[in-house]
Amino acid sequence: MDRKIKGLTIIEIVIVISIIAVLLSIAIPAFLKKRNAYNIQNDINTLYSILQEGRMKAFAEKIELELTINGKSYCLQCSRVDTDCINQYGNNCILSGTLHFDYPDTTVSISKRGTFKQKLTIGYPSSNEANKDCLKISNIKVSMEKCDGSF
Repeated sequence: MDRKIKGLTIIEIVIVISIIAVLLSIAIPAFLKKRNAYNIQNDINTLYSILQEGRMKAFAEKIELELTINGKSYCLQCSRVDTDCINQYGNNCILSGTLHFDYPDTTVSISKRGTFKQKLTIGYPSSNEANKDCLKISNIKVSMEKCDGSF
């Protein structure tokens, strides 16, 4: 039997839609994992840059700074004990911004010599696909590493 009207039947359309649905059910979780890993790595890069900039500022201007992380926000500001810094910048954030994820509340102190006053680890608190998901801070350096939520 010849069809006079050219086009697709409803069965052909349903088959194509079901193939697309199967492909999407495979692709979307993989995409979300990659996006999550990218955002974690972006947060770690941001914090690393802020810490390095804070170190340079503290050393160059001979001031004490603190990087405070509260959930999704961070603030680089003068240390409460450095009156010279507070007189120059006030109690406001010198640098501030938001992150993609909530991180444990943390304060990192930077001395006038550009060194850190304590050793600690800042990172995303669960396992993930990111290549670098934490910062390890020693007295004289910061390194980006893969901690995988184990800190």
